[in-house]
Amino acid sequence: MQLIINLNKHLLDLVLFLHLMKIPNDYFKDRKLVFVTQHQKHIAVFPVLEDQLECELVLCNQIDTNQFGSFSGEVKRLNDAYQTAVLKCDAAHQKFGYNLVMASEGSFGSHPQIPFLPSNQELLLLKDYKYNFVVSATITSLETNFFAENIKSFKGLLEFAQKVKFPSHAVILKDRRDQFIEIHKGINNQLELEKIFKTLLVKYGQVYVETDMRACYNPSRQRVIGDAAQKLLKQLHSTCPKCRLPGFQVTSAQKGLKCSACQLPTNSILYQEYVCQNCNYILKSYYPNHQQFSDPMYCNFCNP
Repeated sequence: MQLIINLNKHLLDLVLFLHLMKIPNDYFKDRKLVFVTQHQKHIAVFPVLEDQLECELVLCNQIDTNQFGSFSGEVKRLNDAYQTAVLKCDAAHQKFGYNLVMASEGSFGSHPQIPFLPSNQELLLLKDYKYNFVVSATITSLETNFFAENIKSFKGLLEFAQKVKFPSHAVILKDRRDQFIEIHKGINNQLELEKIFKTLLVKYGQVYVETDMRACYNPSRQRVIGDAAQKLLKQLHSTCPKCRLPGFQVTSAQKGLKCSACQLPTNSILYQEYVCQNCNYILKSYYPNHQQFSDPMYCNFCNP
C-alpha cells in the first residue's frame, strides 16, 4: 500500500513538473499587457513598467469603469477595492479577449494608523487569464488632498481651494453631499469655479465642495499610483520556487532575533514569511537583514 502511495505521489509530482515546463520563465515576453482605465492612470504606471517587462503595454479606455463605483457619488461601489479591480479586468477580458490585464482601484479616508489624517490607498492588480493567476500590490500614503466641506461663502471657497492645491488639483461642486440634484466635476479653472459656485449658492444656499479624486484630475494620486506600480513590479520579478509564477511576496515578519549579549529574543526581525499569491506556498526567510544576532541596544533586557 505504501509503495502505491509513493508511486502516486511521484506521478503527481511528474504531472506538476510537466505542467510547469509549459510555463516560460519570461512570462511577459512578446505579450500584450492591457491596462483598463478611463482616467489616465497609465501615465503613472507605464513609465515604471515599460523598460522592465518584455511586453507591449496597451491602454484600454473603452470599458466604463464608473459602472463599478465613482468617487463623486453617482454610482456606489458595492465591492472592496480588490474585487472591483478584478471586475474591471474581467470586463476587458470578456469584451475584447485580452488575456493579460491590469486594473487599479483607489480608496480614501482616515489613515489606518493615524485616524485624524486623510490617506490614499491604491491597489494595482494584474490578472493573467492564460496561466490563471493574480498578482496585486497595495500602498497607503498620506500624500493626498482628499477633503470635502459644505461652504456658504466665497471666502470659504477660496480657503478651501488653497488648502486642496487648486487649480493643479480639480474640485467638484454639488448642491449637497448625497442625493444631489446638480454636480459639476473636473473644475480646474478659477473663473469657472467662481461662476458655478455663485450660481449654486444662490439656488441652494450652500455648496458642497469636494476634491476630484479621479487620477486624471489629481496629480497627488497619480504619484501614489506610480508608487503602487513600483511595488507591483517587484512582485512580478519575484517568482515562487514551487509553481514558478510571479507574485511571491513577504506577507508577515516574525520578531525574535536573539541578542548578541544575553541571547534572549528581541523585537528585531528573525524571519520574513513569503507567500505565493497563486499556490499559497510558504517560505520562511531567516535573517532578512543579514544579521544572526541583534545589537544589545535593541534588547529590552540589556537596554530596558
